[in-house]
Amino acid sequence: MKRTIITYIILFLVCTTSCVRYDIDEILLQKEEISFTSKGVVQMKYDPQTCQMSHNASRNEFRVYKDDISDWFMVTCSQKPSEEGQTIKANVAWTANTTNHTINGLDFEVKRISVDGRIWMWCQSAKIGVVLQELL
Repeated sequence: MKRTIITYIILFLVCTTSCVRYDIDEILLQKEEISFTSKGVVQMKYDPQTCQMSHNASRNEFRVYKDDISDWFMVTCSQKPSEEGQTIKANVAWTANTTNHTINGLDFEVKRISVDGRIWMWCQSAKIGVVLQELL
């Protein structure tokens, strides 16, 4: 009996610690800084002291990169993110631990848009969250 209880406790602990949950509220919506997050880990965030940012409105492309180009991310949207709840196809590319990653054709939902042009988008399937800045 005692062995069975211990087995269930161990099984419970293994299951609860191996099941990683990526909560959109924690990963994305609480962030104010321009950033790229993948599976709960911030891959890059914009620092005005060491980074550059660009936005090509005609191509719906957002880029953020360090001055030395060691870290960067780019999001190219199929259309302009203009309203909350909007679903947009997008291609993303970024660096993580000196490795370049690219994923094309992801479905992002526009979760929030601020009056200053900041855009929060979330891809549920890839667990990617981005906070972008539209430059006027």
